[in-house]
Amino acid sequence: MTLPDRFSLRGATIFGIEALRRRWASLLVVGLICGAIAIGIDVLDGPDLPDGVAAPPTILALQIAMDLVWALTAGVAIVLALGGARGRPLDLKGVGRNTAAALPLVLLATMVMDTPTWVVAFWPSLKAGLPDLPYSTLWYLVMTALLGLTLPVGLDRSPFPTDAVRAGWALLRGRRWLMVGLILLMSFCLLLITGLVYVLMLATGTQDHWASEGVGAVFQILNNLMLVGLYLEFDRLHGQGAAGVAAAFD
Repeated sequence: MTLPDRFSLRGATIFGIEALRRRWASLLVVGLICGAIAIGIDVLDGPDLPDGVAAPPTILALQIAMDLVWALTAGVAIVLALGGARGRPLDLKGVGRNTAAALPLVLLATMVMDTPTWVVAFWPSLKAGLPDLPYSTLWYLVMTALLGLTLPVGLDRSPFPTDAVRAGWALLRGRRWLMVGLILLMSFCLLLITGLVYVLMLATGTQDHWASEGVGAVFQILNNLMLVGLYLEFDRLHGQGAAGVAAAFD
């Protein structure tokens, strides 16, 4: 397949679809494991605290555990998708090695994404009168757009946060607003799709924590496939492959 010498949404989509086609079974297992662990943590977490009540240390510890689960899921899913999109054979040892090396970066990014949860935990008075969905979703979309390609670059090239951020933005030189728009649009579409699935699950009598964490795992996998597709397409434009990103680490 020949792609044009400009950004192609079709090309990014093909990369994502190819990754899903080659790694769907592995991604399904990762999603199921992540969802099961997240549900267990959610059950231990118990009911939501009343507005204005600070979270006790045990709840904060569980939130750290939840962020770690999501970070591991993101790391493994992105490494699997990168290999699948490039047509490489599955190498579980390589997946584990790359994910472990970049885990601090992925965990840091996950906690940044989860900032609204931490803010409410430490300053519960801020939650009063604020609906959960609008501000947390807005924060997620903005941070996804700002972080851009940091995670796929970090897992593919260098796990150091400063290197990953610098190289991620180097790929977007001259196309930053395009990337921001694409991520906002595609993330919003994913939120709509998973939100609809969540509503349908509740309508069928599924318990709330099962529905929320299950949909969260699906969203995580699809979102990472989206990022990998965009990363590989921008990488193709930036020097046609590995040499394009390598200069960003000099």
